[in-house]
Amino acid sequence: MRHLLRTALVLLFAIPAFAQSTPDYNGTWILDTQRTKLDGRVQVDSMTLKIKDKVTEITKETITKRGGQPRGQGARGMGAGLGLRDGIETFTMDGKEKTIVEEGPRGPVKVKLRGRRDKEGRVIISTSRNLSVPMGEVQISTEETWSLSSDGQTLTINAKWDSPLGSNSNKLYFIRQ
Repeated sequence: MRHLLRTALVLLFAIPAFAQSTPDYNGTWILDTQRTKLDGRVQVDSMTLKIKDKVTEITKETITKRGGQPRGQGARGMGAGLGLRDGIETFTMDGKEKTIVEEGPRGPVKVKLRGRRDKEGRVIISTSRNLSVPMGEVQISTEETWSLSSDGQTLTINAKWDSPLGSNSNKLYFIRQ
């Protein structure tokens, strides 16, 4: 009887742990420009994130409009050197670094990607790029921490960027569409 009671108690306390689910970041997210505070060097008219969250892997597509320029042209505009880049990036959520090669304006660029989830379900992703520019090699690094509101309708991204232009931190708010 004691064994049965002990087993029942273990199951009673274990069920809530299994019932907690990983936050669902899937969907299309639009930047809330009223709440978002960006570094003065960054000009963003609008930004859309399209996120595919497969729990073990997250793909993020970023589409930004800067200074009246459509997608593609804005990627080199003010803010691109501060980590706000258009394009698609896929992160494995195992915490291990993976290296990809993307085409840059001066040829191929190696990009190091790393992603993981913390105990609270927040997503932490980072990138590091070494670029060849006329003055030599430069490194641009980013780290983003994502969290969802309790109703799942607001995505908050705390973003840190380090580049030759300096370091900054921004808080971006996105609304689920």
